[in-house]
Amino acid sequence: MISLLLALVIVQPASAQEETEAPATEGASDEAPAAPEAEEAPAAPEAEEAPAAPEAEEAPAAPEAEEAPAAPEAEEAKKEAWEKKGWGWGGLPFVVYSSDDGVNVGLIGSIYKYDGETAPYKTRIGWLASFTSKGILYEYIDVDAVGLAGGKLRLTTRLLFDSRFSEPFCGIGGDVQCDDDTAYDQMDELGVPEADQEDSLTRWYQAAYRMPYGLVWARYELAEKPHAVELIGSYRLSYLSPWDKFDHTYYGEGWDADDEKGFTSVLQAGIMADNRDNEPSPFRGYWVEATVRGASKFWGSKYDYFGFNTTLRGYLPILSEGRLTLADRFVFDGIVGDANMKELDWLGGYQMYTGLGGARSLRGVRANRYRGKVKILNQAELRWRFVRWKPGSTVVDFYLQAFLDAGQVAAEWEDLGDSPIQLGEGLGLRIAFNQNFILRGDFATSASEGWGLSGLYLDVDNLW
Repeated sequence: MISLLLALVIVQPASAQEETEAPATEGASDEAPAAPEAEEAPAAPEAEEAPAAPEAEEAPAAPEAEEAPAAPEAEEAKKEAWEKKGWGWGGLPFVVYSSDDGVNVGLIGSIYKYDGETAPYKTRIGWLASFTSKGILYEYIDVDAVGLAGGKLRLTTRLLFDSRFSEPFCGIGGDVQCDDDTAYDQMDELGVPEADQEDSLTRWYQAAYRMPYGLVWARYELAEKPHAVELIGSYRLSYLSPWDKFDHTYYGEGWDADDEKGFTSVLQAGIMADNRDNEPSPFRGYWVEATVRGASKFWGSKYDYFGFNTTLRGYLPILSEGRLTLADRFVFDGIVGDANMKELDWLGGYQMYTGLGGARSLRGVRANRYRGKVKILNQAELRWRFVRWKPGSTVVDFYLQAFLDAGQVAAEWEDLGDSPIQLGEGLGLRIAFNQNFILRGDFATSASEGWGLSGLYLDVDNLW
């Protein structure tokens, strides 16, 4: 796995750091499952550095000769990717892993159009196709256009197909149980024949569905960095289609598939402020946002609800030069109205991941174990850089991390006071190349899952 991911760093030219993040889609359960994100633009394949022109000899009996300028080809080779014009591309196969999705094998790639002045590119066309050992098929194609409307507007569109038959589903609420005794009690209550119960036990808490959807994201710049402010808006149209992969599951027996099936059409708008010193690997600053969203029959949704999301991210340097940083993310997300089970695990906002539970939201707890209309999450990471290595022109940093995730979920607003706080904790390792491309490994445990090594996640990029 590491050798394949390293190929992206070693084989391709160093990528110029992206100044604004392209929108991330849903997380562990609905984003490419534990797959590298294609949003950071790899630099266009660079021409080999052109040799400098031969130094001009001193002109005899003439005023001091100025040093001959480098050949135009050499100047061109030294430019950042976005300072060039033309097309570039990047892509590679990948193998990553998470305890929720299993081994994930796929192909990711992008084509870039450069206009000589827009960073990190003028237009990107990206694609991803992946399949996991736990039966998740995930594919998308997207187009990202930068510098529209006089350079203020960024517009991204994505078409995606998500199919899986091993989505964890333990019910709705913040204190759902997924143990064998609870499963047998539920099977008795729902009328599963006793002769089928033992065979059904291993897949009782799994749901199967197919879900194509389209997403449009817009970002409009109001103020530039160091204190950037943007208006953000999005539209998502998805179609949830549950299917009976197995004869008996808790989701299949306890929820009406016809009631769950249908379109969800969601509009979202908000504001985002950002002054991180380095977006892929921040050492100081903040990144905060507030959004509202709504689904309605008036714009094509089967369900009607109103939702909101407030996300506060902060980075506090403890030791200088990024050697020790405390990073924290606080999320408060809620909806009022009707929603299917997928809308109950999606968190709104710019990143739009899922939870609570899994690689991005409550590590050490199975993916999306806690679903509900109210979700509160706080994640704290202590990031310690213990080694810096400089092979050639590349800077490789090694980090150890200790983290604590705490979350609370309620099926309904009135249940929030009775809902317990769930914890996940663990250690992580990060390897950062030029503070831009980051390999991430997290090892997590939780009392909710009976302790043990209940979460192992190998992926790319920091979570926030």
